[in-house]
Amino acid sequence: MTVSRWFWRVAGMGAVAIIIVAAIYLSREPEKVTVRPGSAPPAVEREGRALLVDRPTAPPAAVPVAPSPSPNPPQPQAGLRDARPKLDLADFVLRLKDDPSLNPPTLGRFVGALTSARATDRAEAVEELGFSEDRRFVAAIVHLLQNDPEPTVRAAAASALELYKGREIAAALGQALSDADEEVRSHALLSLQVQRDDNVERELETQLKNGGLNEQTALDVRLFLDRHYVRKDPFKDSVVP
Repeated sequence: MTVSRWFWRVAGMGAVAIIIVAAIYLSREPEKVTVRPGSAPPAVEREGRALLVDRPTAPPAAVPVAPSPSPNPPQPQAGLRDARPKLDLADFVLRLKDDPSLNPPTLGRFVGALTSARATDRAEAVEELGFSEDRRFVAAIVHLLQNDPEPTVRAAAASALELYKGREIAAALGQALSDADEEVRSHALLSLQVQRDDNVERELETQLKNGGLNEQTALDVRLFLDRHYVRKDPFKDSVVP
């Protein structure tokens, strides 16, 4: 065999080996690198060069956003005035029924009857205590006017307040104009008519403005205010029969 032929045979075998090695190299899958969250990015040696594998980053945590305040926040509605006194009726009776300053002393019996289980006893008690004109009893009478379950007791309490004047009393009687019982409403309006002062006028006008009165009571209130105005200044307007 000549040298040239031997050379070409060796060259062909080398070329075939190179092709086989290249095919094997190219058919290999790329190296997979698993990176745990929070660990440093590893370096992979490939073909003599360090390849830096990017560490996967976790998505940013959602930040809760507080709702922006409304430019016009709703305001709580103002309720109707509440003239109810803060009264413990049982304690009131305990303190006053044996009070030696009561005049006459027999009023102590009626003070004790304010907590009676019988409605007739309570009604009689508020009438007697009211007509005594002792202002110490006003809070208890107003309490029964606004809280007693029996209409007869509430009506008696409304009548008993006619001899007293003041803004709180006018307010209590004004609220009684919306009572579910007609007799209570009638006695309350009558007591207001007997008192007839500036507090009464303002209270009745307020009740009309609030619109909580039934049709008949509202008419009676308007008629009273009209007549009351004429009595105050009879020369300002002529009275038409």
